[in-house]
Amino acid sequence: RSLHHELTKFLRSLRKLSLNNKSIIIDFSATEKVHSSGMLLMLAEIDRIYRTLKHKHHITCTYPADDVVEKVFQQVGLFNLLGKAYRLTITENDRNVYHWKYATGICVNPQEADQMLKGVRDQVPKGYLRIVTGVEEAMDNAVHHAYLESRGDRLSGMAAADERRWWVFAEVLDGWLHVNFCDLGLGIPATLPTKW
Repeated sequence: RSLHHELTKFLRSLRKLSLNNKSIIIDFSATEKVHSSGMLLMLAEIDRIYRTLKHKHHITCTYPADDVVEKVFQQVGLFNLLGKAYRLTITENDRNVYHWKYATGICVNPQEADQMLKGVRDQVPKGYLRIVTGVEEAMDNAVHHAYLESRGDRLSGMAAADERRWWVFAEVLDGWLHVNFCDLGLGIPATLPTKW
């Protein structure tokens, strides 16, 4: 719980600084480990900042000292987003990096996650249709329910009215499928009815 709290605190600061048109450098030099759910949330928030402010600000980062962390940032597209050059080569021997696939989109259409799903299909041929159905349901929830109201931060008022974006990671490793899905909507507690 404390790691999640620290990450959300950092992301609030990042949003605030980006709204003030500050140049931002995120220092990843001491980062030793990456959790997929936290990585996806950070990637989604930075993507949202860029899409909302339409490059009116600049966020970059330092390279991590840890090669595995650096490869994760390459694999999931964080370095692309932050304009950092790739320095390392990712191979199949990088077990905790190579298999991660990433997608983002704004509609309920599994084709928006097609590249990611193709990476999963060959490894899980029997359960592939069920995986597509699950991803599609998560997309539907994000698009039709997560963004019913503003999240309440200053970026919300600037976002395009049709921006109901979702982000997803998927990995098949050692016979297990791992999927992380993220939206940046209001959140389940805030959308539950106050009276039944």
